[in-house]
Amino acid sequence: MTETVSPVQIAQARGLREQDRALVLRLVDEWRVHVTRNELRHTYYTMHNKLIDLGISVPPELKNLNAACGWGKKCVDVMVEHSKFDGFTVADPEAQRELDAIVRDCKMRPKYRKAATSALEQCFALWFVSRDEAGRARVNAYPANVCGVTWDYAKDDIEAACFVVSLKTLQGGYTVPNWINVVTDEYLIRIKEQDGVWAAEYEPHGLGRVPCFAMAYEPTLHRPLGTSRITREVMGYIDSAVRANVNEEIASAFAASAQKYLLGTDGDPFENITKWQAFIGNIFNIDKDEDGDVPTFGQLPQPSMQPLSDHWRLLCGRMSAATGIHVSQFGQVHDNPASSDAIYAENEPLILKVKDWNEDAGSVLSDVAIALLATNRGVSFDAIRAENIGVESRFRNPSMPTLAQQTDSSVKIAAMVDGFSMTETFWEMNGFGAEERSRIMRELRRVQGDRLLMQLIGGMSGEDTEGGAATLPSVTGQGDQGSGNSGVNVGRAMDEVES
Repeated sequence: MTETVSPVQIAQARGLREQDRALVLRLVDEWRVHVTRNELRHTYYTMHNKLIDLGISVPPELKNLNAACGWGKKCVDVMVEHSKFDGFTVADPEAQRELDAIVRDCKMRPKYRKAATSALEQCFALWFVSRDEAGRARVNAYPANVCGVTWDYAKDDIEAACFVVSLKTLQGGYTVPNWINVVTDEYLIRIKEQDGVWAAEYEPHGLGRVPCFAMAYEPTLHRPLGTSRITREVMGYIDSAVRANVNEEIASAFAASAQKYLLGTDGDPFENITKWQAFIGNIFNIDKDEDGDVPTFGQLPQPSMQPLSDHWRLLCGRMSAATGIHVSQFGQVHDNPASSDAIYAENEPLILKVKDWNEDAGSVLSDVAIALLATNRGVSFDAIRAENIGVESRFRNPSMPTLAQQTDSSVKIAAMVDGFSMTETFWEMNGFGAEERSRIMRELRRVQGDRLLMQLIGGMSGEDTEGGAATLPSVTGQGDQGSGNSGVNVGRAMDEVES
């Protein structure tokens, strides 16, 4: 568990400029206010939330029964699985190659999955663009439970931000921050603690704006930093599901060992045998009473599990309505599988949410890409934006169509648009990833070059000689005048293919 520190101590750090103390105090206090709630959502995501007992149906001896519900993780991970970030598209070829190299070096695709998980769990994730010791652009993402952000409503952007970089462990397993970064539109301020003393150091970043970008889920004008997928409603249903699990376990145990009774006996019939041995034994001997009557043995009706099953189905339906995820994802399985069209219709609410999320996240990621290019070149954010290089974020189709469906649609388009099958977009529509598309395009260019070269050589070798035989001109430019022209033409053809 993370313990917060006093904002006043951090704001009084040695070396911190006087005009920045109020801002640091406000940012750290912003983080402290929300950290408890964000960590509560994290406990529901990791299934560490405790049983909230109503004090009616659970015996005291079974209150510590291990019961977990993965619905909090499910409502986040299902959306992340449908949101596949596939890199950036830039109109400028040189900028495209530069940005692709940065994305590859920074491992931005796997970082996006982690950032998206944190954003959907805790309302936003914070992207931070910086440069390494060699001056190359780097990007990292931080979850909301380690961040404090102030919003400038006039600019509709981040005013300043802070995030915890490292923690130290105290006795009892508690952790406290010992390094916090504060970011403004001019400086990166590193505030570190050493032997109980906080000290600050400044580093200008030169971006001309705050190099932090909040990727928020469902941002609104009232809440620009978004909301969590694990809402109060969702947490309430998870609490009910945990109780339902415990009640079902207890009820199934009682149903497996139904209550029995023995009437009309003298003394203790279990004097020489335990009740459990009598219950599981094949032969059970009871003497007649003093009047010669035979004791009456019976069994109470077993409790029905149907009300518990009905209650569970009701909770699954409510959880599906709250999250837009199909009810089968929460454990309500139907005997008759649905058709592909029915499955698509049932998943449509989730697909619409993912499309909205991709649109919001893509806008933020495009700004991150511009900041990466600016940092890598050592210029300002506005300088890159003024170039109008057309940075756009790419995402896979969130409806996750099958390979046959993707191929069918792309082939039909290629039949109507001449040359479409030779573009990278064609292979993207067929479900190929960025690395696979790059390899395919290289192979296509090589094959196209070989074909063009063979056509050129074949056309020049078709001229008949005086004796009626065709001669193959030299591609090295040696020999007669015609061979020299052939070498020039071949070189031009290869240059055209390479371009």
